[in-house]
Amino acid sequence: MAGNSNIGDKFLSPAYFQVARPKIPSKKADAAATKLLPPSEYNAVKDQGEESARALAEINKLQNENKQLRVQLERSKQEELRLEGEIRKSRLLVQKGRVDDALDLKRMAELQEENFRCNRDLKEMKGNFETDLERTEAELEKANSIIKELKAELRQKEEVFERELESLEKRSRKQMSLVKNLKGEIKNAEEQVKIDRKGFEDVLKLSSKLEEQMISHQREVQNLTGKLRRKDEELKAQSSVVDQLRAYIGENLPNTQMEKLQKRMK
Repeated sequence: MAGNSNIGDKFLSPAYFQVARPKIPSKKADAAATKLLPPSEYNAVKDQGEESARALAEINKLQNENKQLRVQLERSKQEELRLEGEIRKSRLLVQKGRVDDALDLKRMAELQEENFRCNRDLKEMKGNFETDLERTEAELEKANSIIKELKAELRQKEEVFERELESLEKRSRKQMSLVKNLKGEIKNAEEQVKIDRKGFEDVLKLSSKLEEQMISHQREVQNLTGKLRRKDEELKAQSSVVDQLRAYIGENLPNTQMEKLQKRMK
C-alpha cells in the first residue's frame, strides 16, 4: 500500500504532467507561407509530431493508471474500514466473551454454593429421617407390645364372658325349670284346693311365696341380663380402642413398617 501511495503521489504531481508542446504552425500561416521546408527541417518537424503523439499516448496511459490507482485506493480504504469494523467487532466479542466468562464463573460459584447448601440440607434431612425412623420403630415396638397385651386381655375377657354367659344360661334354664315346677305345684295346689277347702290358706301362702320367688328370680335374671349387657359394651369399647390404635399406626407409619406390624399381628 505504501508503494502504491508513492506511485500515486508521483502521478498526481502537477509537475509530472507539464509537457512542452511543440509549436505547430497554423493553417493560415501555412497558407500564407509559400516557402517549402527543406528535407532536414521537415524531418525535424515530423519527429516533433511523433514525439507529441507519443507524449499524448503516455499521458492517456498515465491517466488510465491514475484512475485505476484511485479505484484501488478507494477499494483499499473500504477494505481498511471493513477490517477496522471487524477488528472492533472482534474486540467487542472478546470483551463480551470476557464478561460472559466472568458471569459464568460467578454463576458457577453460585451453583457450587447452592450445591453445598443442598448437600448440607440433605445430610440434615437424612439425619432427621434416621432419628424419626428410630423413634417410629421404638413407638412401633411399644404399640406392638400394647396390642399384644390388649389382645391377651381381650381373649381373657372373652373367655370370662363366655363362662359367665354359659353360667347364666345354666342358671336361667334351672330357674325356668323351677318356675315350671312351681307352676306345676301351683296347678296341683289349685286342684287340691278344689278338692279340699281346708288347705286353701296354705295354698294361698304357697302361691304368694311362689310369686315372690318368681319375682325374685325375674329380678335376678334382669340383673344378670344387665351385667351381660355391660360386659358386651365394655368389650365393644375395647375393640374400638384396638381399631383406633390400628388406624393410628397405619396413618403414622410407613407402608413397610405397617406390613411388618400386620405380619407380627398375624
